[in-house]
Amino acid sequence: MRDCNLQSGYFINFDKFPDLDGEIIDLVLALEDRRFYCHPGVDCLSLIRATLWRSIGKNKGGASTIDMQMVRTLTNDREITYIRKIREIIRAILLNTSYKKKDIINSYLNIAYLGHEVFGVEKASRALFGISVYECSNAQKALLAATLLYPIPNFRSLEWWSKLHWRAMLAKKVISKGLLIKTRVPVPLPMSPLPSVYGDS
Repeated sequence: MRDCNLQSGYFINFDKFPDLDGEIIDLVLALEDRRFYCHPGVDCLSLIRATLWRSIGKNKGGASTIDMQMVRTLTNDREITYIRKIREIIRAILLNTSYKKKDIINSYLNIAYLGHEVFGVEKASRALFGISVYECSNAQKALLAATLLYPIPNFRSLEWWSKLHWRAMLAKKVISKGLLIKTRVPVPLPMSPLPSVYGDS
């Protein structure tokens, strides 16, 4: 039995969730965490970028990884403080030391909040299209991926549908341009020895 325990009282059994197909996983990662397979739970590049944007008073998106969103979903720890963010980062890294990436993303998409009383992509698919996520077309899966940013409301306005379609198109564009990194990228080694700080030859 593969149980995840991030903190006393927070458990999730990875085995109870059905496996999702790679298509919807890729669409979600294209929107939420393009370097998911490369980082250990926290994406340092995204953190630095988000910090720089906020330092000049602009909000160009968050730095939360899928792993961090999984932690937040499990613990429901959502206070807006630096201490909470540090706790979240540590838990996300610990999650990565014990569980495979495919288990993390698969489980997250089965429990993520996607709308009013809608948790997980299966329920979201039935709420939006009246069919199982396994029966969805690529276009429908892209719309489901977009509900992470634009959860399904009680009243689905034209404005909401427009935002959802725009976000879905972005997901497909990211994949078509090959911007989703699906393998762990090794850190390049220097081609020649670095110069000594003591001035030795």
